[in-house]
Amino acid sequence: MTEVSSLSVPDISSILKSSLFYSNFSSPPKILENKTVVTLFKENSTRTKFSFELAAKRLGANVINFDLSSSSMSKGESFHETLKVLELMGTDYLVVRQKEDQILLPENSKIKVINAGSGKWAHPTQGLLDLFVIKKSLGRTNNLKVLIAGDIAHSRVAQTHIKLHEKLGNTVSLHCSTKTNSKENFLSDAKSCDVIILLRSQVERHSQNYQNHLGLKEQDLCLLPSNSIIMHPGPYNLGEEIDQSVLRDPRCKVFEQVKQNTFVRMGIFNFMEKKSRGYLH
Repeated sequence: MTEVSSLSVPDISSILKSSLFYSNFSSPPKILENKTVVTLFKENSTRTKFSFELAAKRLGANVINFDLSSSSMSKGESFHETLKVLELMGTDYLVVRQKEDQILLPENSKIKVINAGSGKWAHPTQGLLDLFVIKKSLGRTNNLKVLIAGDIAHSRVAQTHIKLHEKLGNTVSLHCSTKTNSKENFLSDAKSCDVIILLRSQVERHSQNYQNHLGLKEQDLCLLPSNSIIMHPGPYNLGEEIDQSVLRDPRCKVFEQVKQNTFVRMGIFNFMEKKSRGYLH
């Protein structure tokens, strides 16, 4: 699974349903028993990397953390060549994060590849995680007004959410943290939104001095609907896009997003296993 565009609405519903199942069971079925999952992260990660490793282990898989610095990729071996080596050695799943926008796979590769974040355009599993938290919090994933604010132009999370909510028929408003988007306009829109997604400045993807001035402060909370939710994919910068007082607000689901990380990645493995076995059509 490399893009949310490859998922149908029933596919999304299936993943969310499986994620809910796993969130309710401490000893899940070992559907990945005797399977090998390799995690290849060419960019740093905490939440995504460790939740995938935990998810695979809880489902019974053998998990190998691919060390780039000690691999042949550090000698110039291409991603395609490395993928072929992993396939010949019996790898079943490859979870990959990279700076490049597209994950280009060799033809007829038998390894099932999961995109754990690529370039500025795709982070499908984070989008599905956020959607799961929205479903748990609001009871629905449709008929929503979603506001996304921050460094949208460089955010793979933002681009994924735009595609996901378009599929689901939701209304999305965007506020990029530049001088042309005022805090007043941002708060004016937030007053009527169900979901507010805050983004950090993606400093690793651009060199300009980029300051986010669209963050939520304690004094802003009274302007938001009582039944709205506040989200952030993390890591967050306290005092910039979000304040400590906002994190303590019951509408804020930032810690819930972290809590549900592993269950949603388990749901994604479950979906891909069913699909590979022909259980999904």
